[in-house]
Amino acid sequence: MEAPNGERERVFDAFRHWGYLEADLDPLGFLQPVPHPDLQLEGEHAQEARQVYCGTIGAEFMHIVDPACRRWIQDKLEGPQEPVDQERALDLLTRAEFFELVLQQRYLGSKRFSLEGVTALIPLVDEILDGAGRHGAVELVMGMSHRGRLNAIAHIARRPPEEVFAGFEDGHLEAVDPVTVGRTRAKQDRAGEGGNEKFLPLLVHGDGAFAGQGVFAETLNLADIPAYSVGGTLHVIVNNLIGFTTVAQELHSSRFAAQLARRQSIPIFHVNAEDVDAVIRVARIALEFRYKFRSDVVVDMVGYRRHGHSEVDDPTIPQPLLYKAIKEHPPLWEIYGEDTGIADAQSRAGAVKAELEAAQKRASSVRKKPLMRSLPGYWDNFTGGRYKKEYDAQTAIPADELAQLTRRLTAYPSDFNIHPKVKKLLEQRAEMGSGKRPVDYGMAEALAFAGLVKSGVPVRLSGQDSRRGTFNQRHSVLLDIENEQEYVPLEHISEGQAHCRIYNSTLSEAGVLGFEYGYSRDYPETLVLWEAQFGDFANVAQAIIDQFIVAGEAKWSLLSGLVMLLPHGYEGQGPEHSSARIERFLQLAAQDNFQVCQPSSAAQYFHLLRRQ
Repeated sequence: MEAPNGERERVFDAFRHWGYLEADLDPLGFLQPVPHPDLQLEGEHAQEARQVYCGTIGAEFMHIVDPACRRWIQDKLEGPQEPVDQERALDLLTRAEFFELVLQQRYLGSKRFSLEGVTALIPLVDEILDGAGRHGAVELVMGMSHRGRLNAIAHIARRPPEEVFAGFEDGHLEAVDPVTVGRTRAKQDRAGEGGNEKFLPLLVHGDGAFAGQGVFAETLNLADIPAYSVGGTLHVIVNNLIGFTTVAQELHSSRFAAQLARRQSIPIFHVNAEDVDAVIRVARIALEFRYKFRSDVVVDMVGYRRHGHSEVDDPTIPQPLLYKAIKEHPPLWEIYGEDTGIADAQSRAGAVKAELEAAQKRASSVRKKPLMRSLPGYWDNFTGGRYKKEYDAQTAIPADELAQLTRRLTAYPSDFNIHPKVKKLLEQRAEMGSGKRPVDYGMAEALAFAGLVKSGVPVRLSGQDSRRGTFNQRHSVLLDIENEQEYVPLEHISEGQAHCRIYNSTLSEAGVLGFEYGYSRDYPETLVLWEAQFGDFANVAQAIIDQFIVAGEAKWSLLSGLVMLLPHGYEGQGPEHSSARIERFLQLAAQDNFQVCQPSSAAQYFHLLRRQ
C-alpha cells in the first residue's frame, strides 16, 4: 500500500517534469498552455502542485543530471516565499515606462528598440544587482542586444537621463555574448582567489536571436570548460514572442526559444513578465543557484512588444490581431499599482513623468558624447591610435639568455615518459637554441613566449588543437605516454615568472575569438592570442572581427592587444586551407586600426610576438 506522502510525491513529480507546459506565461494570452496527459490529475495534491508549477512561473529543471540541483530548485519553488519590495518595484517600473514614453513623444521616428511590454527587466536586473552584492560581487559585467538598452543605461547603469536622451548607441546583437564572458574571465583572473564571486556576467538576449544565432550556442558550450569558465553566467531572455515581424512559430522549432539551453544541465525559468513579484522571485532563485552551483541559469521573461521592431515600422500590418490586443492593454506600472494596492501610484507616475520631461529639455544643452567609454586604470600604460616610432621596444634577447631559455624549454622531469617523436623534436630544438641548427617557427614562438613570461608578461593562447599545433609545430604541453600526466615547459622557465596558459578550444571560431577579444579588453598586460586551425577559418568569426576587433577603438575608444594567428600552407588541401585571405584583412586595416603581418622568417615571427 502506497504511503500518503508517496502519492503526493508522485503527483508533484509529474508537475515538476511537465508543469511548465501548462503555465500561464503570456500576458496577452496568445501563447496558450499545452495540456499534458500526465497532468490530467484531480485531488488536493494536484491542485497544490498546479499552483506551484502551472502559475506564472514555468520551471524546466528535471533534465538536470545532479539530483542535488533538482532538489534545491524544487525546495525553492515549493517552499515559503520571501516578500518583495513592491514600492521599489513600482518605482522602477514607472520610471522605465515613462522613460520610453518620453522617447516616443519627443523622438518620434527614431529607432530606439523600446522595452515597453517587458519593462519588468528593470526590477529583475535590480534584484540581481542587489543579491549579487550580498554574495560579494563588486561588478556586474553585462552584455545585451538592442531591446531596452537605453532603459538599462538609464536605470541599471544609472546614467543621467539627459545624457541618454542626448545620444543613442548602437547594439551588437548576440555577437556580444562571448565578448562579455571573456571580459568577465579576465576580471576574475586579475582578481585571483574569489574572482568568481566578485565578477558576475549577465547576458540579456532577444528570443529570436537566442534560438537562432549560433554564437550563443557556442558561448553556452564554453560554460564548464576550464579554459573559459566564469563560475556561471546569468542569461535573461527579453521574450516578446516576435522577431522583426516574425512570430514565434517561425522563429524556432521548440515550444520556447529558451529550450536550446536544454542541451546543458542547467535550469530554465519561464516567467510571465506581468507578474512582477514572480519575476523578482525568479531573479533571486537564478542568482542563488548560480552562486551555489557555479552554473549558468536561463530566465525566459515572456511579455510583448508594444510598438514595432524599432518604433519606425507599422506592426499592425503583419500582426493585426496581436497589435489590436496590445493597443487595448494598459502599461505594466498601472496594472502593478492596482494589483498591489499602492495608493499613490498615479501621483508617483505624474512626478516621474515631469522629472523625465525636464531631463529631456536639458538634453539639448548636454554635449553629445558616446556612452560608457571610460577605460579602467589598468589601461593607463597603454596607448591607442596610429603606431609611432617611439613605441618601438627592444625585442632582442642576448644569446646566453636564449641558451638558458632553451634549456628550460627542452627539459622535462627525469621520470617523465616522453613520446619518442616529441623527444626527437626537443633534441632538435636544443640544437636550435645553441646555434647548431636554424631556428624554425615553432622554436621561435617558444623562445618568444619564454622570454615574455620570464620578464613578467603573461601569455594566453587558445585555438583548435593549439597545444600540439595543427601543423605539429608547437607541442607546448607534453604528455607522459604511460599515464597522460601533463608537463608544460613554459610554466617552468624561472622563479616568479608570469603564467603561460595554452588551451585547446572547442570547435568554435566566433565564440572563442569573441571570448579572447573580451579577455584582451580587461587584461592588457597579457599577450592574448587566438589561433585559427587554418587561417581562412577566421571567416566563420567575421562578425567578431568586423564589429569588435577592427572597429572597437573607433566606435568606443576601447583598445585591444589581441593577436590573431592565421596559419596556412600550400599543401594540396584546396583553397579553404591554403590561404588566410590576407586581402580581406588589408581592406579592414584602412585607418591604421590594426597590423597585418606575414613574417617571412622565424626571426620576424619572434620579434613580432615580443613587440606586441
